[in-house]
Amino acid sequence: SVSAEGLFVGRLGADQFAVLAQVEGAQVDAFLARAEEAVRQPIHAGGGQLQLTAAFGAARFPDDGAGSQDLLKQAEIALKEAKRRSADRRVFFHPRFLEAQRRQQRLEAEFREGLERGEFGAVFQPKVRLETGEVVGAEALARWRRPGGDIVSPGVFIPIAEELGLISRLGVSVMRDACFAAARWRAEGRSCRIAVNVSPHQFDDPDFVGQVETALRDSGLPAELLELEITETAAVSDPERVARIMWPLRSQGVRLAIDDFGTGHSNLTSITRLPFDVIKIDQQFIRALASDPHAPAIVEMILAMAETMGQETVAEGVETREQADFLLRRNCTIGQGYHYSPPLPPEEFDVFLRSWRAPSHRFAA
Repeated sequence: SVSAEGLFVGRLGADQFAVLAQVEGAQVDAFLARAEEAVRQPIHAGGGQLQLTAAFGAARFPDDGAGSQDLLKQAEIALKEAKRRSADRRVFFHPRFLEAQRRQQRLEAEFREGLERGEFGAVFQPKVRLETGEVVGAEALARWRRPGGDIVSPGVFIPIAEELGLISRLGVSVMRDACFAAARWRAEGRSCRIAVNVSPHQFDDPDFVGQVETALRDSGLPAELLELEITETAAVSDPERVARIMWPLRSQGVRLAIDDFGTGHSNLTSITRLPFDVIKIDQQFIRALASDPHAPAIVEMILAMAETMGQETVAEGVETREQADFLLRRNCTIGQGYHYSPPLPPEEFDVFLRSWRAPSHRFAA
């Protein structure tokens, strides 16, 4: 560690440091603010400039702990809280964080147990071809159904899966569920393409291609009926790598969709380098069609670009007939959203498929 006028700095891990400082009560926040400002100072290296950010967790002696181990533990708890925040990333320990940590630890343990017990599965949201009204596919979405029947939101368990390093295992489970369901629909004479979300962590798994191939082989689903969705941000971060990973799957017929399109910061050059078949327009633009004067122009621009590139388009979050009409008039290919159906458990989706009747006229509702 380094010592200077009562200040001690030590490295705890790859990107974690501890500071021991003799600072009077009201001055602690000002001290952390100066430390944060120091971290933010640009670093010039290799002809470029690096900009760092940091989160700070602090504990006070003797209020938060009488010994070094207690203080360090409480500071780490405060640091975890700071990392969860998008702003105000200087956090002082508070006893309520202990209860929050205990709840989080219980949830993490229950997540592991639920994964072992098979509590995670896929629900399916239909995709409707706007021109004809036929159901042409579905998106598989992960759900956690607890033993008592309670459903846990993906917004809760997906971050846990990522933090525990289990997102790939969860993704494989949902993919297998989706492939087996789509294979069953096909055997019953209702051929639907199934779309499955792939997280960046799954893409990093060296066994990813093999996992997809195994799911297809075990389920008997033809590769051309599987569509993998990756976010625009993840796709454009390394287009060559995406192309390299996807090549063996695309050569078998698996399709690639760019999800949440319009929310990233990609340019046309990076997009054209990606080996994709489908653009999914982010739902925020669809929902804003009637309220944001810029949204229609953005959607029209995306649709025009996709048409020029010969790509299929899927509009997420379609909730009204007016939105569906707007998209149809501008040659969007597929609509997906609560206007047609919410995500459904497998047995309810089977009923939906059997009962759906597309109108004979040009479809716009």
